[in-house]
Amino acid sequence: MFIKKCAVAVVLIGLISPALRAFEVQYAALFKITDVQQVDGLPVMPLSNGKYADVRVLDKETFDFLKTCNTVCKQPALQAGKVLPNIRPAKTRENMWIAELEIDGKWLLVSLIFRKGKDVSVKFPPSVIILNKKWQKQVEEQLLAALEDK
Repeated sequence: MFIKKCAVAVVLIGLISPALRAFEVQYAALFKITDVQQVDGLPVMPLSNGKYADVRVLDKETFDFLKTCNTVCKQPALQAGKVLPNIRPAKTRENMWIAELEIDGKWLLVSLIFRKGKDVSVKFPPSVIILNKKWQKQVEEQLLAALEDK
């Protein structure tokens, strides 16, 4: 009887452990990504609405860094958050654009830009928390300038 209880406990811990292995990654003092998972020893980025890959790793160095993370990991920025935006109109909604933000060649964040009348807003992925408001403002201004070129 005791062995059966232990076996059930091991199975339950095995099922629960992926949720317990969630961690945060902070990129310099610019932003952090929450709810990153370790699945079979590999980092898995969170999905928006359970299906959109709005956060991606762009280089092997960052991927290898993430494989060593457990709770909170801080990755230094080499280029101080240089952003290269790529903007395209959304196919499903008018006055909405999809902005892919390549950050220092290490991260790709997919953001949405909405225009309502003269107002324009930028929405970052829900798992991304911007820590540096000055950097956020610079990114948003860069996106708005790129949008005007479209």
